[in-house]
Amino acid sequence: MKMSNSNQTKMNKKGKTMKIEYQKNINEQNKIFNLEFHANEQENLYKIICLSKENEEMGFVSFSIKENLVWILKLETNPKFARLGVASAIVDIMEYFAVNNGITRIEGKFYPDNQFARPFYEKNGFFVPNATKSWDDYDETWTLFKNLDKQQVDDKVASNIKVFEDESENE
Repeated sequence: MKMSNSNQTKMNKKGKTMKIEYQKNINEQNKIFNLEFHANEQENLYKIICLSKENEEMGFVSFSIKENLVWILKLETNPKFARLGVASAIVDIMEYFAVNNGITRIEGKFYPDNQFARPFYEKNGFFVPNATKSWDDYDETWTLFKNLDKQQVDDKVASNIKVFEDESENE
């Protein structure tokens, strides 16, 4: 593993796995999150996992890239680690990946019975319009989106991130 010397490290789609250390202020406490970024370009699937010091999965997001946007497939936090800033840290890293690859928008859906989803997404800058039901959806879902500003994301994340790349997978 090689640590990047630059705070502006480009998390690119070519790397298969990267380990990330991210420091974030949560409720006036500086917390360090250990994350892994996994890329499967052939399947257009990406995953960011947050791990505890004991290597237990605290939460993850899986997403794909469609045109010029990140499409959230699933964002989940282990209930044991709920309300500790895990999901916010994961979303920050996903946004950082997006803007450093020229992507300017994130979209996704969630079910209205998830009482925590809407407040979480809105707190993290997402717009959540009214519920929608499309012709191919059997269930009502809520759509969410966020337009990204590279400078804002870099200001929030870049100075607080260390990326360790696996050299053998990036060649």
